[in-house]
Amino acid sequence: MAWGAPRGVDDLIAKLNDNSTASTMCILSTRKFGPSEAAAFSAALSGNTSLTELLASGHPLEVAGASAFGQALSRNTTLRSLCVGDNDFGDEGVIALVEGLKRNHGLLVLDLEYKSIASGEGLRTLLETHPTLADLRLGRNQLGEAGMKSLSAGLSLNSTLLRLDVSGNQLNAAAAEALGRALCTHRPAAIGNQTGTSAVGGSDGGGGGGGGGSTPPPPLEFLDVSRNPLGDEGGAALFRALATSPTLTGLVLAEAKLGPLAAAALAEALVPPPASPLPGGGGPSGPAEPDSGEMTPLPPPPPPPPPANGGGLQKLQALDVSKNELGTGGGAEVAGALSRGGAPRLETLSMAYNDVGDDGAAALGKAAGPRLAVLDLSGNALGGAGIGAVLSAPGLREAKLFHNACKDEGVPLVLEALLAGGTLQTLDLGANGLTGAGFEMLLPGLAACSSLQTLEVGANSNDERAEEAVRRSQGSNPALDIAFRRGGEAMEGSGAPPGVGIGGGTAGGPGAAASWQTQ
Repeated sequence: MAWGAPRGVDDLIAKLNDNSTASTMCILSTRKFGPSEAAAFSAALSGNTSLTELLASGHPLEVAGASAFGQALSRNTTLRSLCVGDNDFGDEGVIALVEGLKRNHGLLVLDLEYKSIASGEGLRTLLETHPTLADLRLGRNQLGEAGMKSLSAGLSLNSTLLRLDVSGNQLNAAAAEALGRALCTHRPAAIGNQTGTSAVGGSDGGGGGGGGGSTPPPPLEFLDVSRNPLGDEGGAALFRALATSPTLTGLVLAEAKLGPLAAAALAEALVPPPASPLPGGGGPSGPAEPDSGEMTPLPPPPPPPPPANGGGLQKLQALDVSKNELGTGGGAEVAGALSRGGAPRLETLSMAYNDVGDDGAAALGKAAGPRLAVLDLSGNALGGAGIGAVLSAPGLREAKLFHNACKDEGVPLVLEALLAGGTLQTLDLGANGLTGAGFEMLLPGLAACSSLQTLEVGANSNDERAEEAVRRSQGSNPALDIAFRRGGEAMEGSGAPPGVGIGGGTAGGPGAAASWQTQ
Protein backbone atom coordinates (compact mmCIF):
# COMPACT_ATOMS: atom_id res chain seq x y z
CA MET A 1 0.00 0.00 0.00
CA ALA A 2 1.37 3.43 -0.95
CA TRP A 3 2.24 5.67 1.97
CA GLY A 4 -0.76 7.83 2.82
CA ALA A 5 -3.22 6.01 0.56
CA PRO A 6 -6.57 5.31 2.27
CA ARG A 7 -7.02 1.76 3.45
CA GLY A 8 -9.96 -0.23 2.14
CA VAL A 9 -12.33 -2.46 4.09
CA ASP A 10 -11.28 -5.94 2.96
CA ASP A 11 -10.28 -6.88 6.51
CA LEU A 12 -13.66 -5.78 7.85
CA ILE A 13 -15.47 -7.75 5.16
CA ALA A 14 -13.50 -10.84 6.16
CA LYS A 15 -14.57 -10.39 9.78
CA LEU A 16 -18.19 -10.00 8.71
CA ASN A 17 -18.00 -13.19 6.68
CA ASP A 18 -16.63 -15.28 9.54
CA ASN A 19 -18.71 -13.55 12.25
CA SER A 20 -15.67 -12.36 14.20
CA THR A 21 -16.62 -8.69 14.55
CA ALA A 22 -17.15 -6.92 17.82
CA SER A 23 -20.74 -5.92 18.52
CA THR A 24 -20.08 -2.35 17.30
CA MET A 25 -18.06 -1.33 14.24
CA CYS A 26 -17.08 2.22 13.32
CA ILE A 27 -15.65 2.81 9.84
CA LEU A 28 -13.43 5.87 10.18
CA SER A 29 -13.08 8.54 7.52
CA THR A 30 -9.51 7.41 6.85
CA ARG A 31 -10.89 4.26 5.22
CA LYS A 32 -11.71 4.02 1.54
CA PHE A 33 -15.42 3.25 1.35
CA GLY A 34 -16.58 3.97 -2.18
CA PRO A 35 -19.26 2.26 -4.30
CA SER A 36 -17.38 -1.02 -4.80
CA GLU A 37 -16.43 -1.25 -1.12
CA ALA A 38 -20.01 -0.48 -0.05
CA ALA A 39 -21.37 -3.21 -2.33
CA ALA A 40 -18.94 -5.84 -1.05
CA PHE A 41 -19.47 -4.77 2.56
CA SER A 42 -23.26 -4.97 2.19
CA ALA A 43 -23.07 -8.45 0.71
CA ALA A 44 -21.05 -9.64 3.70
CA LEU A 45 -23.38 -7.85 6.13
CA SER A 46 -26.44 -9.69 4.85
CA GLY A 47 -25.40 -12.97 6.44
CA ASN A 48 -23.55 -11.66 9.48
CA THR A 49 -24.83 -12.53 12.96
CA SER A 50 -22.23 -10.88 15.24
CA LEU A 51 -22.57 -7.16 14.46
CA THR A 52 -25.31 -5.18 16.22
CA GLU A 53 -24.25 -1.56 15.54
CA LEU A 54 -22.68 -0.07 12.40
CA LEU A 55 -21.37 3.50 12.25
CA ALA A 56 -20.33 4.48 8.72
CA SER A 57 -21.47 8.09 8.63
CA GLY A 58 -19.45 10.61 6.64
CA HIS A 59 -18.70 8.27 3.75
CA PRO A 60 -20.41 9.12 0.44
CA LEU A 61 -23.06 6.53 -0.39
CA GLU A 62 -24.73 6.64 -3.78
CA VAL A 63 -28.26 5.42 -4.42
CA ALA A 64 -26.94 2.02 -5.53
CA GLY A 65 -24.97 1.72 -2.30
CA ALA A 66 -27.98 2.69 -0.21
CA SER A 67 -30.02 0.09 -2.06
CA ALA A 68 -27.33 -2.52 -1.38
CA PHE A 69 -27.45 -1.76 2.34
CA GLY A 70 -31.23 -2.00 2.27
CA GLN A 71 -31.12 -5.37 0.54
CA ALA A 72 -28.56 -6.61 3.06
CA LEU A 73 -30.78 -5.56 5.93
CA SER A 74 -33.74 -7.33 4.37
CA ARG A 75 -31.84 -10.54 5.19
CA ASN A 76 -29.80 -9.54 8.23
CA THR A 77 -31.58 -10.33 11.51
CA THR A 78 -29.10 -9.11 14.14
CA LEU A 79 -28.14 -5.51 13.31
CA ARG A 80 -29.91 -3.17 15.72
CA SER A 81 -28.41 0.26 14.99
CA LEU A 82 -27.34 1.82 11.67
CA CYS A 83 -25.74 5.11 10.62
CA VAL A 84 -24.57 5.44 6.99
CA GLY A 85 -24.12 8.10 4.31
CA ASP A 86 -22.95 11.71 4.25
CA ASN A 87 -24.55 15.08 3.58
CA ASP A 88 -25.24 14.10 -0.04
CA PHE A 89 -27.32 11.05 0.92
CA GLY A 90 -30.57 12.91 0.30
CA ASP A 91 -34.13 11.77 -0.29
CA GLU A 92 -33.20 9.28 -3.01
CA GLY A 93 -30.77 7.55 -0.68
CA VAL A 94 -33.44 7.28 2.01
CA ILE A 95 -35.98 5.83 -0.41
CA ALA A 96 -33.47 3.26 -1.68
CA LEU A 97 -32.50 2.23 1.85
CA VAL A 98 -36.10 2.00 3.03
CA GLU A 99 -37.07 -0.30 0.18
CA GLY A 100 -34.98 -3.02 1.79
CA LEU A 101 -35.91 -2.06 5.33
CA LYS A 102 -39.53 -2.90 4.54
CA ARG A 103 -38.51 -6.54 4.95
CA ASN A 104 -36.28 -6.03 7.98
CA HIS A 105 -37.55 -7.11 11.39
CA GLY A 106 -34.69 -6.29 13.74
CA LEU A 107 -33.45 -2.71 13.35
CA LEU A 108 -34.17 -0.50 16.36
CA VAL A 109 -32.09 2.64 15.73
CA LEU A 110 -31.68 4.52 12.44
CA ASP A 111 -29.44 7.60 12.48
CA LEU A 112 -29.98 9.86 9.45
CA GLU A 113 -28.69 13.10 10.93
CA TYR A 114 -27.31 15.67 8.48
CA LYS A 115 -28.25 13.77 5.33
CA SER A 116 -29.97 16.57 3.32
CA ILE A 117 -33.39 14.96 3.68
CA ALA A 118 -36.27 17.19 2.59
CA SER A 119 -39.28 15.34 1.19
CA GLY A 120 -40.13 12.98 4.06
CA GLU A 121 -41.73 10.44 1.72
CA GLY A 122 -39.16 7.71 2.36
CA LEU A 123 -39.46 8.31 6.09
CA ARG A 124 -43.23 8.07 5.87
CA THR A 125 -42.92 4.65 4.23
CA LEU A 126 -40.41 3.55 6.85
CA LEU A 127 -42.68 4.50 9.74
CA GLU A 128 -45.73 2.93 8.13
CA THR A 129 -44.07 -0.42 7.41
CA HIS A 130 -41.19 -1.13 9.78
CA PRO A 131 -42.33 -3.32 12.68
CA THR A 132 -39.56 -2.67 15.24
CA LEU A 133 -38.01 0.78 14.72
CA ALA A 134 -37.73 2.52 18.09
CA ASP A 135 -35.28 5.39 17.59
CA LEU A 136 -35.21 7.72 14.55
CA ARG A 137 -32.61 10.50 14.43
CA LEU A 138 -33.23 13.19 11.81
CA GLY A 139 -31.47 16.24 13.22
CA ARG A 140 -29.94 18.86 10.89
CA ASN A 141 -31.93 18.05 7.78
CA GLN A 142 -34.32 20.25 5.75
CA LEU A 143 -37.72 18.68 6.27
CA GLY A 144 -39.58 21.96 6.60
CA GLU A 145 -43.37 22.08 6.69
CA ALA A 146 -43.98 19.75 3.73
CA GLY A 147 -41.47 17.15 4.85
CA MET A 148 -42.81 17.14 8.40
CA LYS A 149 -46.35 16.65 7.17
CA SER A 150 -45.22 13.57 5.22
CA LEU A 151 -43.28 12.28 8.21
CA SER A 152 -46.26 12.91 10.50
CA ALA A 153 -48.54 10.91 8.22
CA GLY A 154 -46.30 7.90 8.73
CA LEU A 155 -45.88 8.62 12.41
CA SER A 156 -49.63 8.56 12.92
CA LEU A 157 -49.63 4.92 11.75
CA ASN A 158 -46.62 3.84 13.80
CA SER A 159 -46.87 1.89 17.04
CA THR A 160 -43.23 1.26 17.99
CA LEU A 161 -41.28 4.54 17.94
CA LEU A 162 -39.90 5.58 21.33
CA ARG A 163 -37.42 8.33 20.40
CA LEU A 164 -37.63 10.99 17.67
CA ASP A 165 -35.12 13.75 16.91
CA VAL A 166 -36.22 16.35 14.35
CA SER A 167 -34.03 19.18 15.65
CA GLY A 168 -32.73 21.75 13.19
CA ASN A 169 -35.19 21.01 10.37
CA GLN A 170 -36.64 24.45 9.58
CA LEU A 171 -39.99 23.49 11.11
CA ASN A 172 -42.62 26.23 11.42
CA ALA A 173 -45.90 26.45 13.33
CA ALA A 174 -47.81 24.38 10.75
CA ALA A 175 -45.17 21.65 10.95
CA ALA A 176 -45.45 21.67 14.75
CA GLU A 177 -49.23 21.30 14.51
CA ALA A 178 -48.88 18.34 12.12
CA LEU A 179 -46.41 16.67 14.45
CA GLY A 180 -48.68 17.28 17.42
CA ARG A 181 -51.68 15.73 15.68
CA ALA A 182 -49.65 12.63 14.81
CA LEU A 183 -48.51 12.22 18.39
CA CYS A 184 -51.84 12.63 20.14
CA THR A 185 -54.57 11.26 17.86
CA HIS A 186 -56.16 7.85 18.21
CA ARG A 187 -56.80 6.53 14.72
CA PRO A 188 -58.09 3.41 12.95
CA ALA A 189 -55.81 0.42 13.40
CA ALA A 190 -52.88 0.51 10.98
CA ILE A 191 -52.78 -1.98 8.14
CA GLY A 192 -49.06 -2.33 7.62
CA ASN A 193 -47.73 -1.98 11.17
CA GLN A 194 -49.61 -4.22 13.59
CA THR A 195 -46.97 -5.83 15.73
CA GLY A 196 -49.02 -5.48 18.91
CA THR A 197 -45.90 -5.03 21.04
CA SER A 198 -43.40 -2.32 21.72
CA ALA A 199 -40.05 -2.64 20.01
CA VAL A 200 -38.12 -2.07 23.20
CA GLY A 201 -39.01 -3.07 26.71
CA GLY A 202 -40.26 -0.43 29.07
CA SER A 203 -43.30 0.79 27.17
CA ASP A 204 -46.52 -0.93 26.40
CA GLY A 205 -49.08 1.03 24.40
CA GLY A 206 -47.67 -0.03 21.08
CA GLY A 207 -50.15 -2.55 19.76
CA GLY A 208 -51.87 -2.03 16.48
CA GLY A 209 -54.06 -5.06 16.79
CA GLY A 210 -55.80 -6.67 13.89
CA GLY A 211 -59.27 -6.59 15.28
CA GLY A 212 -60.30 -3.16 14.14
CA GLY A 213 -61.09 -0.33 16.49
CA SER A 214 -58.54 2.37 17.15
CA THR A 215 -54.81 2.39 17.71
CA PRO A 216 -53.13 4.72 20.20
CA PRO A 217 -50.40 7.13 19.13
CA PRO A 218 -46.81 5.86 19.15
CA PRO A 219 -45.49 5.29 22.69
CA LEU A 220 -42.97 8.11 22.33
CA GLU A 221 -40.65 8.58 25.30
CA PHE A 222 -38.25 11.23 23.97
CA LEU A 223 -38.82 14.10 21.51
CA ASP A 224 -36.31 16.72 20.33
CA VAL A 225 -37.73 19.59 18.26
CA SER A 226 -35.04 22.12 19.18
CA ARG A 227 -33.45 24.67 16.85
CA ASN A 228 -36.63 25.08 14.79
CA PRO A 229 -38.54 28.37 14.27
CA LEU A 230 -41.80 26.98 15.66
CA GLY A 231 -42.81 30.35 17.06
CA ASP A 232 -45.11 31.03 19.97
CA GLU A 233 -48.23 29.59 18.30
CA GLY A 234 -46.43 26.51 16.99
CA GLY A 235 -44.93 25.77 20.38
CA ALA A 236 -48.30 26.24 22.06
CA ALA A 237 -49.96 23.86 19.58
CA LEU A 238 -47.32 21.21 20.20
CA PHE A 239 -47.56 21.52 23.98
CA ARG A 240 -51.36 21.23 23.83
CA ALA A 241 -51.02 18.05 21.79
CA LEU A 242 -48.40 16.55 24.07
CA ALA A 243 -50.64 17.13 27.09
CA THR A 244 -52.34 13.85 26.19
CA SER A 245 -49.07 11.87 25.93
CA PRO A 246 -48.92 9.31 28.74
CA THR A 247 -45.42 8.03 27.89
CA LEU A 248 -43.17 11.05 27.28
CA THR A 249 -40.20 11.24 29.66
CA GLY A 250 -37.88 13.65 27.80
CA LEU A 251 -38.76 16.79 25.81
CA VAL A 252 -36.40 19.30 24.16
CA LEU A 253 -37.68 22.54 22.60
CA ALA A 254 -34.62 24.74 22.94
CA GLU A 255 -34.14 27.62 20.48
CA ALA A 256 -37.68 27.33 19.11
CA LYS A 257 -38.78 30.98 19.40
CA LEU A 258 -41.26 30.16 22.16
CA GLY A 259 -42.93 33.03 24.02
CA PRO A 260 -45.67 33.67 26.60
CA LEU A 261 -48.37 31.77 24.69
CA ALA A 262 -46.21 28.66 24.53
CA ALA A 263 -45.28 29.05 28.20
CA ALA A 264 -48.96 29.10 29.17
CA ALA A 265 -49.66 26.01 27.05
CA LEU A 266 -46.67 24.23 28.60
CA ALA A 267 -47.90 25.01 32.09
CA GLU A 268 -51.34 23.70 31.17
CA ALA A 269 -49.83 20.50 29.80
CA LEU A 270 -47.85 19.91 32.98
CA VAL A 271 -50.82 20.13 35.34
CA PRO A 272 -52.43 16.79 36.20
CA PRO A 273 -56.03 16.28 35.07
CA PRO A 274 -58.95 16.64 37.45
CA ALA A 275 -60.14 13.40 38.97
CA SER A 276 -62.57 11.58 36.71
CA PRO A 277 -66.09 11.17 38.10
CA LEU A 278 -66.87 7.74 39.44
CA PRO A 279 -68.93 5.49 37.14
CA GLY A 280 -72.61 6.01 37.75
CA GLY A 281 -72.14 9.51 39.11
CA GLY A 282 -73.38 8.48 42.55
CA GLY A 283 -70.20 8.50 44.57
CA PRO A 284 -68.43 5.52 46.11
CA SER A 285 -71.63 3.58 46.76
CA GLY A 286 -72.68 3.52 43.12
CA PRO A 287 -75.67 5.13 41.36
CA ALA A 288 -78.15 7.03 43.50
CA GLU A 289 -81.49 5.30 43.92
CA PRO A 290 -84.70 7.18 43.03
CA ASP A 291 -86.75 8.49 45.95
CA SER A 292 -89.81 6.41 45.06
CA GLY A 293 -90.07 2.76 45.80
CA GLU A 294 -89.57 1.87 42.18
CA MET A 295 -86.18 0.45 41.28
CA THR A 296 -85.99 1.86 37.79
CA PRO A 297 -82.39 1.42 36.65
CA LEU A 298 -80.61 4.57 35.65
CA PRO A 299 -79.10 4.73 32.18
CA PRO A 300 -75.31 4.35 32.14
CA PRO A 301 -73.54 7.70 32.18
CA PRO A 302 -71.56 8.76 29.13
CA PRO A 303 -67.80 8.33 29.41
CA PRO A 304 -66.11 11.41 30.82
CA PRO A 305 -64.55 13.66 28.18
CA PRO A 306 -60.78 14.05 28.12
CA PRO A 307 -59.61 16.88 30.36
CA ALA A 308 -59.69 20.26 28.65
CA ASN A 309 -56.38 21.22 30.21
CA GLY A 310 -53.48 19.17 31.43
CA GLY A 311 -53.17 15.51 31.93
CA GLY A 312 -50.49 13.77 29.96
CA LEU A 313 -47.00 14.76 31.03
CA GLN A 314 -47.01 13.02 34.38
CA LYS A 315 -44.04 10.81 33.38
CA LEU A 316 -41.87 13.71 32.22
CA GLN A 317 -38.39 13.51 33.74
CA ALA A 318 -36.38 16.00 31.64
CA LEU A 319 -37.50 19.27 30.02
CA ASP A 320 -35.32 21.69 28.05
CA VAL A 321 -36.87 24.95 26.84
CA SER A 322 -33.66 26.97 26.95
CA LYS A 323 -32.82 29.88 24.63
CA ASN A 324 -36.40 30.99 24.04
CA GLU A 325 -38.37 34.13 24.97
CA LEU A 326 -40.44 32.91 27.92
CA GLY A 327 -39.63 35.87 30.17
CA THR A 328 -40.49 36.35 33.84
CA GLY A 329 -44.13 35.50 33.12
CA GLY A 330 -43.13 32.22 31.50
CA GLY A 331 -41.04 31.28 34.50
CA ALA A 332 -44.00 32.05 36.75
CA GLU A 333 -46.33 29.98 34.54
CA VAL A 334 -44.10 26.91 34.75
CA ALA A 335 -43.55 27.45 38.47
CA GLY A 336 -47.30 27.67 39.01
CA ALA A 337 -47.80 24.36 37.23
CA LEU A 338 -45.11 22.68 39.32
CA SER A 339 -46.59 24.04 42.53
CA ARG A 340 -49.96 22.52 41.58
CA GLY A 341 -48.43 19.05 41.25
CA GLY A 342 -47.43 19.23 37.60
CA ALA A 343 -44.71 16.92 36.28
CA PRO A 344 -44.22 15.11 39.61
CA ARG A 345 -41.34 13.04 38.19
CA LEU A 346 -39.39 15.97 36.74
CA GLU A 347 -35.69 15.60 37.55
CA THR A 348 -33.99 17.96 35.06
CA LEU A 349 -35.25 21.38 33.97
CA SER A 350 -33.42 23.81 31.69
CA MET A 351 -34.81 27.31 31.17
CA ALA A 352 -31.46 28.93 30.39
CA TYR A 353 -31.40 32.20 28.45
CA ASN A 354 -35.08 33.06 28.76
CA ASP A 355 -34.90 36.40 30.59
CA VAL A 356 -36.61 34.81 33.58
CA GLY A 357 -35.18 37.34 36.04
CA ASP A 358 -35.09 37.18 39.83
CA ASP A 359 -38.86 36.97 40.22
CA GLY A 360 -39.20 34.04 37.83
CA ALA A 361 -36.24 32.27 39.44
CA ALA A 362 -37.70 32.79 42.90
CA ALA A 363 -40.99 31.27 41.79
CA LEU A 364 -39.21 28.27 40.26
CA GLY A 365 -37.06 27.73 43.35
CA LYS A 366 -40.11 27.81 45.59
CA ALA A 367 -42.13 25.49 43.36
CA ALA A 368 -39.40 22.91 42.71
CA GLY A 369 -40.31 19.52 44.10
CA PRO A 370 -37.90 17.22 45.94
CA ARG A 371 -37.30 15.14 42.79
CA LEU A 372 -35.90 18.07 40.78
CA ALA A 373 -32.16 17.41 40.83
CA VAL A 374 -30.76 19.54 38.00
CA LEU A 375 -31.86 23.12 37.27
CA ASP A 376 -30.26 25.26 34.55
CA LEU A 377 -31.08 28.97 34.72
CA SER A 378 -27.94 30.24 33.01
CA GLY A 379 -28.13 33.58 31.25
CA ASN A 380 -31.25 34.89 32.98
CA ALA A 381 -29.87 38.09 34.56
CA LEU A 382 -30.23 36.67 38.07
CA GLY A 383 -28.84 38.62 40.98
CA GLY A 384 -27.99 37.26 44.40
CA ALA A 385 -31.65 37.13 45.44
CA GLY A 386 -32.69 35.03 42.46
CA ILE A 387 -29.70 32.73 42.77
CA GLY A 388 -30.29 32.29 46.48
CA ALA A 389 -33.92 31.38 45.83
CA VAL A 390 -32.86 28.75 43.29
CA LEU A 391 -30.33 27.24 45.69
CA SER A 392 -33.04 26.90 48.33
CA ALA A 393 -34.90 24.32 46.22
CA PRO A 394 -35.17 21.02 48.10
CA GLY A 395 -33.44 18.04 46.53
CA LEU A 396 -31.36 20.10 44.09
CA ARG A 397 -28.03 18.42 43.29
CA GLU A 398 -26.79 20.55 40.37
CA ALA A 399 -27.42 24.25 39.76
CA LYS A 400 -26.23 25.72 36.46
CA LEU A 401 -26.17 29.49 36.89
CA PHE A 402 -23.52 30.54 34.39
CA HIS A 403 -23.65 34.07 32.92
CA ASN A 404 -25.84 35.71 35.53
CA ALA A 405 -25.27 38.78 37.71
CA CYS A 406 -24.55 37.55 41.23
CA LYS A 407 -21.58 39.93 41.64
CA ASP A 408 -19.84 40.36 44.97
CA GLU A 409 -22.89 41.85 46.68
CA GLY A 410 -24.91 38.70 45.99
CA VAL A 411 -22.43 36.32 47.64
CA PRO A 412 -23.95 36.59 51.17
CA LEU A 413 -27.35 35.55 49.80
CA VAL A 414 -25.76 32.61 47.99
CA LEU A 415 -23.98 31.46 51.14
CA GLU A 416 -27.12 31.88 53.23
CA ALA A 417 -29.02 29.53 50.93
CA LEU A 418 -26.21 26.98 50.72
CA LEU A 419 -25.55 26.89 54.44
CA ALA A 420 -29.23 26.43 55.25
CA GLY A 421 -28.66 22.78 54.47
CA GLY A 422 -29.36 20.86 51.33
CA THR A 423 -28.14 18.34 48.82
CA LEU A 424 -26.33 20.52 46.26
CA GLN A 425 -23.26 18.79 44.82
CA THR A 426 -22.39 20.92 41.76
CA LEU A 427 -22.66 24.70 41.41
CA ASP A 428 -21.78 26.76 38.33
CA LEU A 429 -21.26 30.45 39.11
CA GLY A 430 -19.09 31.16 36.09
CA ALA A 431 -19.35 34.58 34.43
CA ASN A 432 -21.21 36.15 37.36
CA GLY A 433 -19.12 39.28 37.79
CA LEU A 434 -17.25 38.06 40.87
CA THR A 435 -14.03 39.88 41.77
CA GLY A 436 -11.28 38.91 44.17
CA ALA A 437 -13.35 40.29 47.05
CA GLY A 438 -16.23 38.04 46.09
CA PHE A 439 -13.94 35.00 46.00
CA GLU A 440 -12.62 35.89 49.45
CA MET A 441 -16.19 35.83 50.81
CA LEU A 442 -17.48 32.83 48.88
CA LEU A 443 -14.77 30.20 49.20
CA PRO A 444 -14.19 30.23 52.98
CA GLY A 445 -17.94 30.11 53.52
CA LEU A 446 -18.28 26.99 51.39
CA ALA A 447 -16.12 25.01 53.81
CA ALA A 448 -19.26 24.46 55.90
CA CYS A 449 -21.28 23.24 52.91
CA SER A 450 -20.52 19.53 53.22
CA SER A 451 -22.57 18.35 50.24
CA LEU A 452 -20.87 20.58 47.63
CA GLN A 453 -18.30 18.69 45.56
CA THR A 454 -17.70 20.83 42.44
CA LEU A 455 -17.66 24.61 42.00
CA GLU A 456 -17.34 26.28 38.58
CA VAL A 457 -16.15 29.89 38.82
CA GLY A 458 -14.50 30.45 35.45
CA ALA A 459 -14.98 33.63 33.41
CA ASN A 460 -14.97 35.77 36.57
CA SER A 461 -12.06 37.86 37.81
CA ASN A 462 -8.63 36.28 37.45
CA ASP A 463 -6.80 38.82 39.59
CA GLU A 464 -4.28 37.84 42.25
CA ARG A 465 -6.83 38.02 45.08
CA ALA A 466 -9.11 35.55 43.32
CA GLU A 467 -6.24 33.17 42.57
CA GLU A 468 -4.98 33.32 46.13
CA ALA A 469 -8.49 32.64 47.48
CA VAL A 470 -8.70 29.56 45.26
CA ARG A 471 -5.29 28.32 46.46
CA ARG A 472 -6.26 28.74 50.10
CA SER A 473 -9.54 26.91 49.54
CA GLN A 474 -7.78 24.02 47.84
CA GLY A 475 -5.56 23.71 50.88
CA SER A 476 -8.23 24.04 53.54
CA ASN A 477 -11.10 22.32 51.72
CA PRO A 478 -9.52 19.68 49.43
CA ALA A 479 -12.83 17.83 49.03
CA LEU A 480 -14.16 20.72 46.93
CA ASP A 481 -13.04 20.69 43.29
CA ILE A 482 -12.80 24.24 41.96
CA ALA A 483 -12.77 24.92 38.21
CA PHE A 484 -11.09 28.30 37.84
CA ARG A 485 -9.37 29.53 34.69
CA ARG A 486 -6.28 31.66 34.79
CA GLY A 487 -5.30 33.20 31.47
CA GLY A 488 -7.34 30.63 29.54
CA GLU A 489 -5.92 27.66 31.49
CA ALA A 490 -7.38 25.73 34.40
CA MET A 491 -5.45 26.29 37.61
CA GLU A 492 -3.44 23.33 38.76
CA GLY A 493 -5.51 21.26 41.13
CA SER A 494 -8.86 22.54 39.92
CA GLY A 495 -11.65 20.08 39.37
CA ALA A 496 -12.04 20.43 35.59
CA PRO A 497 -9.58 20.48 32.69
CA PRO A 498 -9.58 23.37 30.22
CA GLY A 499 -12.57 23.35 27.93
CA VAL A 500 -14.67 21.02 30.05
CA GLY A 501 -17.84 22.44 31.59
CA ILE A 502 -20.45 21.02 33.89
CA GLY A 503 -22.74 18.61 32.15
CA GLY A 504 -20.44 18.32 29.15
CA GLY A 505 -20.33 14.55 29.11
CA THR A 506 -21.84 12.45 26.37
CA ALA A 507 -24.93 10.43 27.04
CA GLY A 508 -24.72 6.74 26.40
CA GLY A 509 -26.90 5.81 23.51
CA PRO A 510 -27.62 2.42 22.01
CA GLY A 511 -24.46 0.39 21.99
CA ALA A 512 -22.74 2.58 24.57
CA ALA A 513 -22.08 -0.38 26.80
CA ALA A 514 -21.18 -2.72 23.96
CA SER A 515 -17.71 -3.67 22.82
CA TRP A 516 -16.32 -1.39 20.14
CA GLN A 517 -14.31 -2.06 17.01
CA THR A 518 -13.07 1.24 15.61
CA GLN A 519 -11.54 0.76 12.21
